[in-house]
Amino acid sequence: MSVIGIGVDLVECARIQRSIDRFGDRFLHRVFTDGEIEYSMSMKFPARHLAARFAGKEAVAKAFGTGIGKAMGWRNIDIQKKESG
Repeated sequence: MSVIGIGVDLVECARIQRSIDRFGDRFLHRVFTDGEIEYSMSMKFPARHLAARFAGKEAVAKAFGTGIGKAMGWRNIDIQKKESG
């Protein structure tokens, strides 16, 4: 597998928490896969885990050079944690 590009992104946990508070499940299911939601919501601080996945999704979209839109949607990218960390 060859490298297409490199993407980096940061997101404030509070930004994700505000979106959850304001839009609830509509926000969660528009942006995250069912697996990402299930994993993150099982954690003590779900917004932290969702923010990490949000930043990962944006970094992937940057690496592909497409951004989030017609070519690649939020739920087309699934950020997972390996058992090794």
